[in-house]
Amino acid sequence: MINIFSLPEIASAISQFLNRDDLHNCVLVHSLWFDRFTPHLWQTIQCTLVLELDPEPHAPEEEEKQAFITNNRRIRTLRTNNFHLAKTALEYCTHLRHIHIPYYIRAPFNAQFFRESVAPAMKRNPKLETLVYKCFPVPSRIHGGALPLFKLMLEPLHTLTNLHLTFHTEIGQEALMYLARFAKQLHRLKLGVGYVIDSKSLPMPSDAEVVAEQTQLRQLDIDGSTRGGVLEFLIPLIKVSSNLERLVLSYRFWGMEAPVAQTIRQNCPRLRHLILDASFTNLSDNKIANLIDSCRTPGLQTFELREPKGFEMLSLQALYEHSATLESVHIPNHHGSISEIVQRLLTQCPNLRVLDTSSKRYDRQQQTPAEGLLKEPWVCTKLEVFRVVLDGVFGNYPDGDEEDNEYSERDDDDDGGGYISPYHELSERESNHCADDPYQDEEGEGDEGDEGEYLVYYDYHWDLYTQLSRLTRLEELSVGFSLWGGAICESAPQFSLEGGLEMLEGLRQLRVLDVSHTRNGIQRQELEWMCEHWQKLERIEGIRMSRAASWWESSDNSLARYETLMPVRIRSILTAEKDNLAEIYD
Repeated sequence: MINIFSLPEIASAISQFLNRDDLHNCVLVHSLWFDRFTPHLWQTIQCTLVLELDPEPHAPEEEEKQAFITNNRRIRTLRTNNFHLAKTALEYCTHLRHIHIPYYIRAPFNAQFFRESVAPAMKRNPKLETLVYKCFPVPSRIHGGALPLFKLMLEPLHTLTNLHLTFHTEIGQEALMYLARFAKQLHRLKLGVGYVIDSKSLPMPSDAEVVAEQTQLRQLDIDGSTRGGVLEFLIPLIKVSSNLERLVLSYRFWGMEAPVAQTIRQNCPRLRHLILDASFTNLSDNKIANLIDSCRTPGLQTFELREPKGFEMLSLQALYEHSATLESVHIPNHHGSISEIVQRLLTQCPNLRVLDTSSKRYDRQQQTPAEGLLKEPWVCTKLEVFRVVLDGVFGNYPDGDEEDNEYSERDDDDDGGGYISPYHELSERESNHCADDPYQDEEGEGDEGDEGEYLVYYDYHWDLYTQLSRLTRLEELSVGFSLWGGAICESAPQFSLEGGLEMLEGLRQLRVLDVSHTRNGIQRQELEWMCEHWQKLERIEGIRMSRAASWWESSDNSLARYETLMPVRIRSILTAEKDNLAEIYD
């Protein structure tokens, strides 16, 4: 594999794809490949070159140094997690626009690496636009604190617009004040601050002492401790950031959201994107509502609540005032009571493009009842991403009382009991589906029990299909869920041709479909239908978790037959799913 880069034909072919002024085109250069990239390949690369260096610590070889020297003028972006190679790259690169150094470079090398490599590199690359430096080396007060390091690093950078610094140790308040003054030229500032020393001994600085003039900040992301003086830095900075459009606040600010909200309301008329990181924190009504309410003009477009431990529903009612402007909402459902909020968003937000109630914490993920979401037509026809964990699509009502449950049995001479959807009249196809329903008892009189007690089977998936069929711009769809331990719940949605999958034929923009833990799984005929009608489909997630997926490994002939009908773009993905089936279905 290494020798392949020495072939002129290969180098020429690769260069054809990279000879574009496109930041998304990049080359992953490992340490052993430097000498294999021929001069022809290096000379024809005109786009930004991203170096993903080998993370294994080793001293750079002569070929690697020569590669940086020879191709220095073409390297615009450096993204590295290797201490030794990063040091070499920063020593020879003089035309960098973007530097990304993660926190892998730690003490005791961090401070020395900063003074010997990073700080001098700032002077050698005066046109630097982006600097991402995690785990910034902050020495103790004996060595002068972080202020001298900030000045050494930032003063030469007159073109810097994007700064991301993360501290895991103490930092002086004077250093934060210097950052606030430096922010006047930045468009985006992201700070991760562990603790601010001397905050109690220093008086609250005046606005003029912090920032002397209006900043150009459009995005502000602060993760810090209010007890350590970050609030004294944040509020004066917001006051002079009239162009602020996006604000990310950490959970550590809870308790001081009122002064922050008041400052935003008075000084940030353009704020449209609000992201609240509430990890492991219980939020009360006013904590979220105050911040949402501060964005009344011109109205929120994005609202995200990151992994809250718990919060009150009343706090999110302030979102309803932004129904005309909301475009993206992400609220992890950790306690199962956000059905009303989701229903209001679907029926009152015509410009909504993203609705996501899923959570990365599967042990805390709760389901959203489908009944409340399907009562009224959805108006969000521009929706592109729909990730809502639905429950109650199929099931039975015990002791079915027609008045209590708002369901009625359908008279049918052949089957007796049945169901009727309260939201639309049944078509002939749906009526036939009801008559053949395997969940009704043979006698048609429900489960055994006292006289007058019966089970009414209800089916919402027709209503769900009807609502989804209107979302013709949908690109990502996920509505399935699992119980604890991975069991498939009978009340989850399904994707089957017998159940009316053809109603979703209009979702021609669909790129990602998640079928994890759907009720009846997904079978070959469904996959063939999807590949035929959804031409833009790129990824199908969760086939290996599907109950009916055993067909995939049942026969080599059936697999070969299916692959002839399957678009090349998803063939490898489904093959990878097949490799995992044997372990699951043994």
